[in-house]
Amino acid sequence: MTGQQLKNSILQMAVQGKLVPQDPNDEPASVLLERIRAEKEQLIKEGKIKKEKPLAEIAEDEIPFDIPESWKWVRLSQIAILENGDRSGKYPVEKDYVDFGVPFFGAKDMCDAVMSFDNVRYISMEKFAELGNGKLQDKDFICLLRGSVGKCALFIADEQHHTGFICAQMVIIRCINTAICHYLASFLASPFYLRYIDSKVTGTAVRQLPAKELGNVLIPLPPLAEQKRIVAKLEEILPLCERLK
Repeated sequence: MTGQQLKNSILQMAVQGKLVPQDPNDEPASVLLERIRAEKEQLIKEGKIKKEKPLAEIAEDEIPFDIPESWKWVRLSQIAILENGDRSGKYPVEKDYVDFGVPFFGAKDMCDAVMSFDNVRYISMEKFAELGNGKLQDKDFICLLRGSVGKCALFIADEQHHTGFICAQMVIIRCINTAICHYLASFLASPFYLRYIDSKVTGTAVRQLPAKELGNVLIPLPPLAEQKRIVAKLEEILPLCERLK
């Protein structure tokens, strides 16, 4: 077994509840989901996000594998907000680039599951202020909808880069509760997620993914305490897989 095959096997175990033991004292995922639902309702009430059409119930025949009792199957749109970039006439062009300002991310800036600032383009704060959607917050995921479809990377703000803007072939995945983002990062690297994306891709010359399909992705959601144990175990063993590559 190669290092990559071992890594895939471990990630698959992680999302199936087979990597770390369950603890009956953990608050179940259903309670976490209820809390996320309440947070989302509050954001709608405050006018920060728009009310969406109700999501389709998860049918029995959609569920691909069994998960522990304390877990919950959810759709990505239940636990995250998906936001496209601003594709209006205000979309940045080359003349808007500056030496330093707000990062304007493209696919080339996705590096090892995080967004890299090394060779990023910049736009001015004035240009950024003109734009509508597509503005990043700390711990947002960026997902490619064209080309390397489904590839995701995390935007981590630092002292110089508090926000950023995404290019047209990307979408932002913003966790309603940022405490789940580390587990979600593991899920977005799992073979199960990648197989789902492959099954929904359209186009042959240029592979594309409709954003609504991304929102429908099924996620096996563990209790928050178990998410932390899963992430800690992955951080311990995945670097060993990298050495085998």
